[in-house]
Amino acid sequence: MSTLTSYTSGTRPTASGNSGLCIFRSDTNNIEVSDGSDWIGYSNDGIVYDKGSTCADFDGVDDYISVADADNLSFGNGTSDSPFSLALWLKSDTAGNVRMIVKADGTPQEYAFTAGSAGTPNLNLCDGTISNRIQIASQTALTQGIWQHWAVTYDGSGSHANSKIYLNGNAVSTTTSSSGSYVAMENTSAPVLIGKHKVTSETFTDGKMDDVAIFSKALSASEVSAIYNSNIYPKDDIVSFWRFEGNANDSKGSNDGTGNGGAVLNSTDIRS
Repeated sequence: MSTLTSYTSGTRPTASGNSGLCIFRSDTNNIEVSDGSDWIGYSNDGIVYDKGSTCADFDGVDDYISVADADNLSFGNGTSDSPFSLALWLKSDTAGNVRMIVKADGTPQEYAFTAGSAGTPNLNLCDGTISNRIQIASQTALTQGIWQHWAVTYDGSGSHANSKIYLNGNAVSTTTSSSGSYVAMENTSAPVLIGKHKVTSETFTDGKMDDVAIFSKALSASEVSAIYNSNIYPKDDIVSFWRFEGNANDSKGSNDGTGNGGAVLNSTDIRS
């Protein structure tokens, strides 16, 4: 029988230099393990991440994060799709034209979670090109200048009928539309871009993002609520998780990102 040393968040040792150390955190009743730089908590419901100390800041001119193509970042094979979800914290410095999480680069287009000039976030799924797509769009616009949590889910059915968009843990009203002939996303060589989208020209986000996550499932309403309210993430379904604690490393998988254009990866303007 093994006994774990009990700590609270204020009395536990620093995570730095303690990689592999396992403790019991008594104020949350979670098991926590140090990865050498941060504490990662585990409960019956999922992985618990402490709110980080920094975020990514983009200037709206040429700043973005690029993540090299990998098979686990694609959710279609040209014939059928598989479920996935995207989630992030956003503080936009503009009322619209925000590029959040995109797997597209000119002609190769897979998925794009963005907000247009009206500031309403939408998810486009593309069958190779932007001409063949389905879209779900929020009827609620983002609010400029404050931190908000946005998430979108897709069940892999080839239709957005069951997709959801969430703001601060709650589903918002949405509309759906389509263009051309959509069968399924292609598994292209396009990178994942955070803060940038390229169709015919490049556009960039002006603002801040934190805790950007990709999941290999359609998150339930309770899972989105747990992420927003308690930083609890489904432990078996996170593909990649970029926390921007001074870098663009993937805290869950192996899809590390690279900052471009002078993106600041250690901004201390974090959510309260």
